[in-house]
Amino acid sequence: MPSSPRHRNSGNRKDRSSIEDRCMLPLSERTWYRAIACMLTMIAVVGVLFGIYPTLLPAMIEQGWLSKSQAGYVESAKSIGVLLGAFACTSIGKKYNLGIAARIFLLIGLVSLGLSAINFGPIWLGINRFAAGFSIAGAGMTAAALITQGAGSKHRGKIIALLALGAGFGTILMATTLPLPMIDIKVSAMNGWLYATLLFGLCIAIAWPGLRTRHGSLEFPDKKQSRSHHKRQLVVLTICYGTMCIAATPVFVYLSTYIHDEYKVTLAFSSMAYAIAGLGVALGGFVCNGIFVRLVGRYFSLILTLSMGLGAALLIIFSNILWVDLLASFLIAMTHSGCSTLRTHDILQLAGASGEVIWLKVVKVITSIAFAIGSFASGLLLAEGLGFDSLFIMSAITFSLALAASIFVTLPKSEHDATHDSTE
Repeated sequence: MPSSPRHRNSGNRKDRSSIEDRCMLPLSERTWYRAIACMLTMIAVVGVLFGIYPTLLPAMIEQGWLSKSQAGYVESAKSIGVLLGAFACTSIGKKYNLGIAARIFLLIGLVSLGLSAINFGPIWLGINRFAAGFSIAGAGMTAAALITQGAGSKHRGKIIALLALGAGFGTILMATTLPLPMIDIKVSAMNGWLYATLLFGLCIAIAWPGLRTRHGSLEFPDKKQSRSHHKRQLVVLTICYGTMCIAATPVFVYLSTYIHDEYKVTLAFSSMAYAIAGLGVALGGFVCNGIFVRLVGRYFSLILTLSMGLGAALLIIFSNILWVDLLASFLIAMTHSGCSTLRTHDILQLAGASGEVIWLKVVKVITSIAFAIGSFASGLLLAEGLGFDSLFIMSAITFSLALAASIFVTLPKSEHDATHDSTE
């Protein structure tokens, strides 16, 4: 029976009212802008703040800023900063809120980039990379928590993958624009640091209004609320991810330097080669947390992703061909990004919305320790004169350990989603 004009008019009024309500939402409450703000945060902290160092490293070594072995030790200082930043994120977030915490961490990163342009030696650079790591941890954790606020299970995978897309795009942007003649890093690496400072500042200026806590969202629960029935799976997942981070360290720290030294290419080409890692980071979330999950399911996706990383490390060890090494580096970067998005989704599923922030902090702490171990071990291996091959042997061994651990990462059969879905 056709509806009466009165019912149709009532429905039209409701639709118009819903549209008007959405239009009157403040910018910080609009999902599309919050997603853009969090993506820009990842472009800034991963693409620029993290990516500037390995991309600029060949030029700094050539200009005498530091040695190859010192490069690993400096990167270890950044990892210690990540460790402390993970703890500080919770404290600052509880005192204020996640949005304010994100802004504080981003300002620290901006200052560290500007001060890194002054060549006062490896110790000075290490201090500033420590501050950069502090910023990367805090801003990265808050962005991951902010972007999923109010998101239901149907949308989480896509939303979380946006973070990886932002991180990858930022890395590509940094690697492809840094060697441009107008920046001229061949003359002075200082120009690269100043360029990164400007780019970082632009990103956070655009993202600033969107870095706010969504109204009514739970941020930091008490311990009783955050207690999970899946603690064993969460611990195994954390160990698995931390081991994988050690395996990925040689690519993320030494890729440009490795290409520059082993194949005697120009500084511009070696810096641009880091863009291949950025492409892997950008695609990892969509491939591993999207295509792999659809094809083989979420459990086997993590196993398949880590198998890809192990195969790539073996390719570098047994190959002396430039394009093969670049392809393998792309796959390792994709493995790291894919594991990150799978890990974030799995933590939300295992710990629930109330425990997500706490377990993200735990994982960030383990990640920082893992990167510190990987960076320090890489510097030590190079200092002993063992060459870059030793770094990728270490990578293959740790990928194997992570792959073994991934077999025991099981997920609940039915996903309970108590989060109100406001992503529509």
